[in-house]
Amino acid sequence: MTDAKQQLKAALEAWASIQPARPGWRYGSAPSIVLDLGVWCAPAPYPGDLHRWRGPDQACYSNAARLAAAVPSLRYIEGFAAPDLGDEQVLALEHAWCIDRHENVVDPTWHDRVGLAYVGIPLTLAHREHVLRSRPANLKAEAVLNMYSSPDLLVEGLPVHAIAQHSE
Repeated sequence: MTDAKQQLKAALEAWASIQPARPGWRYGSAPSIVLDLGVWCAPAPYPGDLHRWRGPDQACYSNAARLAAAVPSLRYIEGFAAPDLGDEQVLALEHAWCIDRHENVVDPTWHDRVGLAYVGIPLTLAHREHVLRSRPANLKAEAVLNMYSSPDLLVEGLPVHAIAQHSE
């Protein structure tokens, strides 16, 4: 495990430890869900042939969903990533990206640098759309793993059909 991965994992474990699950709940926080169900993804440069699918900063959820819808061989991921801040500091940020069949990151949002470490849960686009349509109009969060908009995730966890598998 790289130093950045170790630091990201330690940050998520610390975050999860200060928000333990309540009695009868499966999880206490988004980091605990990601640590339980997430996959570590390999940072990689953005493929040049997908340049037209790059999106604006601060729109990672819609950028990644749009890319995954356009390129069926990619899976949509929500989780945490550590951007390259240029000083070896690891900062855990909630983020969305895609991965290819080899779990290489295809990140349509971070244009300047490849992130240092990524861990997240592959989600089906159908589940994402269902969650977003089911939310009240005043809750505009685009993240499925948003605990304020989807508190049932802490109680029940993700349904099995929500986790995307690679089609062979």
